[in-house]
Amino acid sequence: MINDCHCCIQIQDEKRKKRWDGIFDDNWIPVAGPARGFAEFDGEKSQPYYCLAVYKLTQSQKLLIAQRTQQHFGIKLEDILNDFEKPNMIFPILFDDTIQMICEKHTRMMIS
Repeated sequence: MINDCHCCIQIQDEKRKKRWDGIFDDNWIPVAGPARGFAEFDGEKSQPYYCLAVYKLTQSQKLLIAQRTQQHFGIKLEDILNDFEKPNMIFPILFDDTIQMICEKHTRMMIS
């Protein structure tokens, strides 16, 4: 079951880290498993990313993330908040300059 996953990341890059400061305990950002995808960002070639575990967010966390995303990327706040409510919504977090903690569930899956 996906909700048993406790994988998370910390962003090390100071500029990116500031956008996430104070949203999660100890700045560990919940992600949907250790797997990551590849996507194009700002016209750049495909880059690896983690998927934010949107299903674990409180309404206040969604609002803070949406506000900071709006400020940084210029996306309408309403659009971001509406996207958070869509099933299977993917909110990518670039893989660069991150530390990952893989949960016990996924560690077992990797070694079995």
